[in-house]
Amino acid sequence: MRSLSEADKKELEPFSRLHKFKGVGQRDSLVLNFLGLTKLIMKLPGTNAKLTRTQFATIIKRYFARDPTLIQEFEEAEPSAIHAVASEAMHDQPVQEDTSEPAEGEVVKKVQGELAQIQGQYAELAKRMEQMEQTRIQDEATLVRLIKKKDNSERGKQLRDQNKAAKRKKEDDERAAKIKKEDDERAAKIKKEDDERAARIKQADDERTCKLKIEESKNEAAMHVLKNTSDIEKEQAIASKIDKEIELLKLKKQMEDNMKNSTATSSPRYFTVPAVASMYGLYEGLSMRYQIRITNQVINKLTKPPNNICAKGICEDRLTGKNQPHFGNNVVGLMKKIIEDCKKEQLEIPIGDISQED
Repeated sequence: MRSLSEADKKELEPFSRLHKFKGVGQRDSLVLNFLGLTKLIMKLPGTNAKLTRTQFATIIKRYFARDPTLIQEFEEAEPSAIHAVASEAMHDQPVQEDTSEPAEGEVVKKVQGELAQIQGQYAELAKRMEQMEQTRIQDEATLVRLIKKKDNSERGKQLRDQNKAAKRKKEDDERAAKIKKEDDERAAKIKKEDDERAARIKQADDERTCKLKIEESKNEAAMHVLKNTSDIEKEQAIASKIDKEIELLKLKKQMEDNMKNSTATSSPRYFTVPAVASMYGLYEGLSMRYQIRITNQVINKLTKPPNNICAKGICEDRLTGKNQPHFGNNVVGLMKKIIEDCKKEQLEIPIGDISQED
């Protein structure tokens, strides 16, 4: 009914009434009789209503054409609920429809009502358009705000990135400046140490040069003194040296004689390591430091395995003036060989190339 116009609704009013169906919560509902339903079908839109109206038109056409098959269809059709309703509707009193033309005032009222309805619809449409315009304005404002917010966010991000980059660059510059400062300080410290070391070396070289000059001066003075020494002192020094050589030769001769006599009489004779070395000239050209070192090494090799030779005692050596262990004449050859070996080990050079040390 809502889809019908006001005129159609007014036309169907005589065929309608209010009816309350059975059941809980039911209210009065508008219902139509059979004739009203038939008229309603003529006004309803839709495919089913259109097909129904076509069937109505076909039946009316057959009726006016006096189609005898229509009676046969009536007789053969089985009774149904719609037949009963239609039969009851046949006995209903016909409804007097208002076919009169409406008065001029009613037409004006009707037109005014329709116009008021149109104006209300127009006002509602205008109101809705205004709401839509406000919604559009709000949407545009929201869109602008979101765009500004996005731009501000991107700009803020760019600013934050720029600040981070500037901060990182500043930190890098400070770190580079700090490293450069440390390098400069380290280089200055190294240069200062080098300068101090060079100054110390130069001072030491100067002192050494000064000492050398002093020693040279002393040597020149000593040479000058020696040159000015009297011939008597020179002769005394030469005589003293000759006396020492004669004493050494006498000692060697005496030792050789003692060895010969001991061999002939079979009486024991004892010799120290320095005496044997001097007798064979093994210590010639060596400093006292090397002589003492070689002597101690020879004594250790004689008294320890594999030789295990026991010293006969301790006596003062006439050549060195120190107490030395002495051994029998039967080990003189072994002593000579060990002295030669130790001399080679100590000096690590051939015997003929040994030079005297101070």
